Amino acid sequence: SKFLALGMEVKDIVAATTSAPAAALGRSDFGALAPGMPADVTLLRIEEGRFIYPDSVGETIEAKGRFVLDRLYVGGEPWAETGRA
Repeated sequence: SKFLALGMEVKDIVAATTSAPAAALGRSDFGALAPGMPADVTLLRIEEGRFIYPDSVGETIEAKGRFVLDRLYVGGEPWAETGRA
């Protein structure tokens, strides 16, 4: 959600939180959704509103949207669901 507030594109946020960390750790066994890989998937939606995020020194940034969990799958199986589509 802070990345949204900073103006990052959703596709760039996805890469920054999935494939980039996996690559930095030298792990090719996670960080992507592809045949033969574990199907660990987080489905998020963007909730509109006014959200304030503080940083580590107390400065704040305001956002007009935030990520909210919709569904979570671990190993391809449902693990959590909010009940919203």
